[in-house]
Amino acid sequence: MQQKRFRSKINIQKPRAPHHERGKVEKFITPFISNPDTHKPLRERCLKVTQIKNNVEMDKPYDVILSRECLNWFKQSNMVALFHVNSITSSEVFEFAVAVKKANMHLKGYQNSILRIAYRDSIYQPLTQLIQKHNRINFFVFSQDTDVSKLLKILKRTPQLILLAGIIHQKLLNHKDFVKIGTMNLVTAQAGLVNVLHLAAGQKLRQQLTHHQSTLVTRLKQIGTKEDKPCDANE
Repeated sequence: MQQKRFRSKINIQKPRAPHHERGKVEKFITPFISNPDTHKPLRERCLKVTQIKNNVEMDKPYDVILSRECLNWFKQSNMVALFHVNSITSSEVFEFAVAVKKANMHLKGYQNSILRIAYRDSIYQPLTQLIQKHNRINFFVFSQDTDVSKLLKILKRTPQLILLAGIIHQKLLNHKDFVKIGTMNLVTAQAGLVNVLHLAAGQKLRQQLTHHQSTLVTRLKQIGTKEDKPCDANE
């Protein structure tokens, strides 16, 4: 006896659907097993949440030490400049660091993981959005002097570094305001503000001192004009 396959070759990957009547029977006799985790909340049934919890990385001790140093630079500096870094070589970074050092400033570079630890639970946490993910290192310039004009002159020789924003006296400013305030003569601005406040306070004080005298003079003038007015002939 010799066996022969009927018609065409059997498709194992996509088998043919069974007959209608046979399909109903197979559907009916298919065992139904209830899910034992149905009573559990959704957050416990989701396996992806457990995987994410297991994949959470712990902060490295050395990164924690460097993050403290980074946060200390932010707190102790009167001016902080934030940059967008294009393609740049190590020699160009060194030349920029030397020029910045001569201007009594300090160039620092920190990795993304260090910055996230430093910004965490601090007033600088909004700066997390400015971390450049495509670069391993983010550069900052710290200085006690708020004269931005010196930094702008140095940046002209290093176009690879683009000034994004800055912090002056613990206040975050965009590029326009950072350059405007940094190049402003604070002595002249403070003198003008003091002069305006002095004039405003002096004028208000003069009005308060002469208020009753001015009111009395005005009332006397009104009474005098009424008495000088001629009477009618009928009266």
